[in-house]
Amino acid sequence: ATDVSDDGFQFITNLEKDFRSFITVDASKTGFLDTWLDLNQDGIFSEAERIIDSKALVSGSNNIVFIIPTSATVGQTWMRFRASDTGGVNSYGGISGVK
Repeated sequence: ATDVSDDGFQFITNLEKDFRSFITVDASKTGFLDTWLDLNQDGIFSEAERIIDSKALVSGSNNIVFIIPTSATVGQTWMRFRASDTGGVNSYGGISGVK
């Protein structure tokens, strides 16, 4: 059986402050990826916590690199990934063209 619990996202490296982090995204079609990391662990994804800003995706496998800011609080936190047809989406609310 195939493990589908990752929803197409695979972390290639650990997430560490001020280092490059690598993920692989398996997209079902072309589009854009916006991603937030709750850097201060307050349970809110603010615009300042957007770490991937409308990165173009191709249908299939996408290798993506991003850096965790030095200002990030060390410890367990949350990330939000949103793939869409247009990019530039908010971290909250509904969007059209969700993958």
